[in-house]
Amino acid sequence: MRHGHALKGVLMVASKTHIIVGDGITALAFLANHPVTPGQEFLVIGRAASKLGCGVAYAAGERDVPWRYAYLLNSPADDIDPAFAAWLDAHWDDIRETMRGRAPNWLEKAEPLVEAGDVYGVNAPREFYGDFIVGAAAKLLEQIRKAGGTVQLVDADVTSLEETEDGIQVTDAQGRSFTGATVDIAPGGPSTMRFDGDDGPFAAPTVFGNEHQIAEHILAGRDARCAASVSKPDSRGQVAVYGLCARGSDPAAADPAASAQAYRAKPERRARYGGELSCGDLA
Repeated sequence: MRHGHALKGVLMVASKTHIIVGDGITALAFLANHPVTPGQEFLVIGRAASKLGCGVAYAAGERDVPWRYAYLLNSPADDIDPAFAAWLDAHWDDIRETMRGRAPNWLEKAEPLVEAGDVYGVNAPREFYGDFIVGAAAKLLEQIRKAGGTVQLVDADVTSLEETEDGIQVTDAQGRSFTGATVDIAPGGPSTMRFDGDDGPFAAPTVFGNEHQIAEHILAGRDARCAASVSKPDSRGQVAVYGLCARGSDPAAADPAASAQAYRAKPERRARYGGELSCGDLA
């Protein structure tokens, strides 16, 4: 839902505008808990605001890569949200079909629970929770509309906030400015701490986002190890993943050989990436 009007690169908004910076679950919670009165305007600005609620943690993975559904929720579905557990149960046939033929199939270990009728106890892939959140966000936007409010979703990175006479001005990476009376900020978790030597050829800041690099090292006969911190990348050729995975279960730790072999089996996909990934900060 997009509303508002642009003037010389600046989006002009009313004094009742509330801005939310972020695109994850906290940004969605800010929106859900803000009072709505007729005429209330909301502006949500984040890298993937159009998929509000997913953020990095629950975003859709790359299509057809073997680790797409490797990142699991840290807790059973019912502990995460009873409504999600009910959604998972209702969509289980579709989820089973989605996972059919995948190598590895990250939900195989959940089969005993499923056969016992306990889908609610499954630690599901995070992307499926993202699907649930997208649906919940759509319902929330409709509720706000019915209450007389409007919501504008802007896919952009915010670079600065400044208090002005007109309110709080938020500027995005494209140089556009947005002004609101109030602002909630939900920028996500901190980046992984860096240390001397962490940019070596056998280091990656996290598993998520560096799967291709890690898979190549595994296929070269090296091991993958994950640690919250290490003194330096292993000089013997092991892959030292020095940051905890930002999205839950670690595909390399779960089944590195199967994941790497499935990746290598489709070499045409690797050509899109043009070499190894850099070890930059976790976004």
